[in-house]
Amino acid sequence: LLTRAQFSLPPRHRSQLWQATIDAKCRNQLQAALNLGATGMQVEALRKAALGAKPFKEANCARLFWTVFAHVLQDQKFRRRRRMAGANTLLNYGYAVVMSVVLQRLLAVGIDPTWGIAHVQRERAVALAYDVMEPFRPLVDERVALWIKECLPMSPQVDARFKRWMTEVCRQKITYRGASVSVVAVVEA
Repeated sequence: LLTRAQFSLPPRHRSQLWQATIDAKCRNQLQAALNLGATGMQVEALRKAALGAKPFKEANCARLFWTVFAHVLQDQKFRRRRRMAGANTLLNYGYAVVMSVVLQRLLAVGIDPTWGIAHVQRERAVALAYDVMEPFRPLVDERVALWIKECLPMSPQVDARFKRWMTEVCRQKITYRGASVSVVAVVEA
């Protein structure tokens, strides 16, 4: 029944759901930047982009956020690339943690994670899980930045300590609809 409802969702509703998802992600990127103590023109530009309604909002917010992220890390050479080492490896691991929780929750309530609202359905891909996790990526980004700031000058790597640190991301409390709840609770909502 739920899978049938996913298939019959009109394109207009898919678009509205995706826009709400992107709005949440962009606001969370702004909040992560503020939580990390970022200030200045880049943060103000991120605020304007995150709270605005211009075309290419997600791309603009991402460009600004990663610039702020690099500044917070004091690493102007940082670029977000999935296959690069260093902070990127930590980010990838954190995203995998969030993905596993999202996937578990979708399957637990009987929702087919292969049919998303925006991510393209591919063989052995879970498009809806990728869609649902988008607003939570900035939580991982913030947590990774905090980790790197704490572990410098050591090189950032996925070790047992980092894994324990990162698995807490889904238990951390965030504000959702005016209440302080865990990420897991928000995913289940």
